[in-house]
Amino acid sequence: MGEYDFVMDRIEVLDALARTPLSMSGAMAVHDATLEAGGDDWTAADIIRHMRAADAIISHRLWAMLVRDDAPLIAYDEREWGLLIAAAEMVLVVQVESLRLRRVELLAMLKSLTDDAWSRTAAHETRGEMKLLDVAHMLAEHEVEHCLQLDALSTRPAM
Repeated sequence: MGEYDFVMDRIEVLDALARTPLSMSGAMAVHDATLEAGGDDWTAADIIRHMRAADAIISHRLWAMLVRDDAPLIAYDEREWGLLIAAAEMVLVVQVESLRLRRVELLAMLKSLTDDAWSRTAAHETRGEMKLLDVAHMLAEHEVEHCLQLDALSTRPAM
């Protein structure tokens, strides 16, 4: 899996995916009124919206891979998806709760899979053939990166 910054096995992927909603909720509690505050950098709200968009895209791919042989995995721009979410002006706590509920369902499904299911493949528009574990790893790694970003914002001194 050379394209990833770090390698996680299936259990580590599941653990990382389970921690994400908790990290997002924790960031909301820490930032509270300052979720939208920030200069040129991403705000906590920007990060949460971006993570919500990536989840919507990548989680769907996991389901698609399990219900269709050689499922086509369409390449979407999660930043554009996030802009649509922002434009809808959904309250952030609702977005995080939505992700949390979807994540409970996703994790239950992933934990029920056989070894063969984890090896199912699909064709991504730009990345080529990918295994289900690769796609789950991509989501987990992306979320770990942004949870660390949220943590860094939490420890940044107030201005």
